[in-house]
Amino acid sequence: VFLNGEFEEKPKVELGYNGQKSFDEITYSANVIPQNQIKSNYYQLSDLLNGRTAKTSYSRDASIFNRAGYIYDIDGMIFSSEAGIQLPFIDPQIIESVTILNSLSATHKYGTLGRAGVIVIRTKNIGYDEAAVEKPKALVEGNNYSESVELIEGSHNSELGGMLKQAESFSQAKQIFSEYIAQTGSPGVDVYFNASDYFRRWNMEFAIELLDVVGDLAYNNTKALRGLAYKYEELGKLKKAKEVFQRIAIISPLEAQTYVDLARSYKNSGDHQKALDLLKMMMMNQKEGIDFTGIRNSIENEIQHILAFHRTKVKYDDLPMDLRTANFKYDVRVVCEWNDPYAEFEIQFVNPGKRYFTWRNSKLNNTQRMLDGVTNGYAMEEFIIDDAAQGEWIINLKAKEEDTGINPTFFKYTVYTDYGLPTETSETRVIQLANQTQKVTLDRLRYE
Repeated sequence: VFLNGEFEEKPKVELGYNGQKSFDEITYSANVIPQNQIKSNYYQLSDLLNGRTAKTSYSRDASIFNRAGYIYDIDGMIFSSEAGIQLPFIDPQIIESVTILNSLSATHKYGTLGRAGVIVIRTKNIGYDEAAVEKPKALVEGNNYSESVELIEGSHNSELGGMLKQAESFSQAKQIFSEYIAQTGSPGVDVYFNASDYFRRWNMEFAIELLDVVGDLAYNNTKALRGLAYKYEELGKLKKAKEVFQRIAIISPLEAQTYVDLARSYKNSGDHQKALDLLKMMMMNQKEGIDFTGIRNSIENEIQHILAFHRTKVKYDDLPMDLRTANFKYDVRVVCEWNDPYAEFEIQFVNPGKRYFTWRNSKLNNTQRMLDGVTNGYAMEEFIIDDAAQGEWIINLKAKEEDTGINPTFFKYTVYTDYGLPTETSETRVIQLANQTQKVTLDRLRYE
């Protein structure tokens, strides 16, 4: 999701999964039918497409059949069939634009489905979730921000947390914890997660030892293991995080997030070719049973990030030309991940002009996006602030429901500044979504 600072820009061509680009940015063939070429006497989609591509045929009842493998991307909904498919009726007068993509460079983001070509259709009015259409709503009129939200703080509201707050030294806190464990018998992973957070103030080595216990308790628990890996990443224990992600790959091989996490851990540990190979596999949708298209932007950004810093160390000549560019950077990239695709929450960005954009992971407000995440096993989204309004940006978070189970839901966010540049910096934080049913401020970014 791009949070841009200006709306005045060159006209963009809608390229489906390739996003929007101006004509001079397109490096492949794209046959564009703009709105001004959609004549008033076009009553059926066949009237508009007839003669513009030889790979489609039209029945007398105006339905369109895909005879040569074309797929149709209609407002982000994919219609495809090996043998042929009848499309829903579309009134040409509500179409904003049509773009026909034929080359491999243009269609690779659709994976093998798009190998014979893609017809991208964008309409003026979209009939499903508006949240699925990514627009820079932070600057839209009416989105005026006037709230006062408290900055998030560490929370230890459990019974153990209340007991540990009475400790005046590390040894005393450790004694309280040991007695609590003895009385409880077999505590869940939530106890060790919370205790680890608390003991950071006294002894980081002991805090990490408590996280290690989670790894033993949750050996076959993907949700808890992913939360554990997030914690290790937050503390800079990248080798430990990599080992956990490798364990997840064994027990959850059909989740898209598994391979995103693995690729990142390989990159962080210096195995850039292995990371790139995984990312290319995801980009080309080559893992049977998983569709990675919902996180294609994040995958491509990771690919370009590797090339920005390690171009001479990896083999990349099989990448599409538009991903090989050396001119790659974002002012700010915020990557959000959570260890449960069913978790419902909203994240809000407020720009210096007090206009806001809210993105929701919600069955009600973002149905298609959340369903795709659950179906394909990913739980992440990224937000880009580039060439935007200067000043303080605020990031707020609110969970829909309290997490009352013993297997906590974690939300990890990483803020990159000068992403892709030699001056790049990053910071990762992990919080529990439990107890965040009141909106809290995660961060305040100074953007210059």
